[in-house]
Amino acid sequence: MVKVENRPGFVPLDTLSSQEHVGGTVRGVILDHDPAAHSYVLSCSAELVAAVEGAKKKRLAEGEEENGRIVLATEEFFVVVIPGKGHRFGYVHKRQHLNDHFKAYKSVKCGDEVKVVVHRAKKGKPVLLALSLPDSTEEGSAPQGEKRKSKEEDVKFDHIKIGEVYSITVRNAKALQLNVQLGRKIKGRVHITEITDTPEEGSSPINQFKHGDIIQAKLIGFRHSKTFRYLPITRTNFVMSVGEFSLRKSVLESTKTREIKEDEKVDEAKDYISTLVLGQQITGFVRSVDHNGFVWICISPGVEARLWYTLTATTKEDIEGWKERFTVGQAITATVFNTKDNRIDVSLVGPLTVGSKFWALVKGTMPGIGVKLQLSARDWGIAPLTELNDHYTKEPLAKFAEDTLVQCAVVESGDKRLVLSTRKSRISQRWKKAVGNRKVINPVISVPTDLEVGGVYSGYVKSHSAAAGVFISLGHNVVGRTLLKNMSDNYLKNWEPMFPLGKLVKVYILNIEPKVELSMKISDLKKGQKKEREEEGSEAGEEDVQKCLDDILLERY
Repeated sequence: MVKVENRPGFVPLDTLSSQEHVGGTVRGVILDHDPAAHSYVLSCSAELVAAVEGAKKKRLAEGEEENGRIVLATEEFFVVVIPGKGHRFGYVHKRQHLNDHFKAYKSVKCGDEVKVVVHRAKKGKPVLLALSLPDSTEEGSAPQGEKRKSKEEDVKFDHIKIGEVYSITVRNAKALQLNVQLGRKIKGRVHITEITDTPEEGSSPINQFKHGDIIQAKLIGFRHSKTFRYLPITRTNFVMSVGEFSLRKSVLESTKTREIKEDEKVDEAKDYISTLVLGQQITGFVRSVDHNGFVWICISPGVEARLWYTLTATTKEDIEGWKERFTVGQAITATVFNTKDNRIDVSLVGPLTVGSKFWALVKGTMPGIGVKLQLSARDWGIAPLTELNDHYTKEPLAKFAEDTLVQCAVVESGDKRLVLSTRKSRISQRWKKAVGNRKVINPVISVPTDLEVGGVYSGYVKSHSAAAGVFISLGHNVVGRTLLKNMSDNYLKNWEPMFPLGKLVKVYILNIEPKVELSMKISDLKKGQKKEREEEGSEAGEEDVQKCLDDILLERY
């Protein structure tokens, strides 16, 4: 053991002369430096020291074979000196990655004369070498991690052709692919979407395979796969070609060549999306379940879709436990819900059409307008005040807390507008059976012709204008106007604070053509109430009508 600039150093005994003693000074050549341990390994061979001191270093060319001598052998590497290049030093790594075991290196020892190939010789970086060992057919004699040649005839890249069927061996089964091997060197994969044409819903087709299975598959292309099993200093920017195989019956029987290319995945997705129709059924396999509310589904090696969690079930209980219902590799048949921005959104509860029912997420309330609901990642809609309940209330927004689930039905669907409803009459068959033929207190008003001139209806204040009066929403597409002269039987000086946005009011229908004209006069409401009672066939007492009008007066004034 020696000290180099007050740091520990180690010198092999066979390089020291018999004249050296403790406390003496020696001259040596540094062979290795461990920065973490702050230590050195030196050689004090007089011959090596003299050769290094008087030598003029020469340039090394990558790929050239040189004669060298091993001057240091550790468990992980050799240090080789190349006399012909001015006694330059280089490293030979024994292993390219942790799983390599090179039995051929057991016969190599310190001091041996060897032939080396220069792998890297860049200025400012260590010189990397590889031993050039003689070929041998004995077990364990293959250099640099190459396996011994198989007795069977090997298959080479030059001999295979895209579109041909080969016998391949299953190396292992992952969640989304089978790793396979063709011959001794050609590795490949079978993507989960290329295993069968008719996957079983809820299960994974990969489960039927195991290590060592030999299967018939068609080669449909190659892809470049980066590997990180090698140290960056030994394998910079290393990629290897991996074969893409298919086991699908339709592909095996087809005479057409369907080639997969790595650089065409984006175009493949765009082309596939262009063929889709909203409401179409597609089958894929679960790739992942994330924390943002998405289930990602593989449709093909280059195409994927996403499933928003509220579209995974028809019951609230199943939606709340949506993550536990999906496993990676599980086969799913879903409905195309949206294809905007070259993304595929799918649903397990049906397409986005008028009348369809979904669970939506409350994302906010808007006074005078309604509730903002989220159906999917990109589909947002409004449930107007008149579509929140079959019985209008004074505070219709009170029960809608943000980020809670509510059931809704699609009333109107378009590119720029999505109108939803939370009325029980629209979303619940059980409610309809319970109500029977009884009249809904506040029926749906879809068009002006649903109104009857002379009738009394309820609505919500949508807006008001000092010049035009008050506009009342009677349905999601029906708005009526009350002129200033029809607001009251008496003169109202400061009327605007009396009609805030979203206030529930009763109106009398004066006209529906060309515009819906309304009145809120007590005299008109009284007339309309009497008419309704007469049409219902009941004897409306004067006191009943007056009580209803008194309630309106209390609310208004």
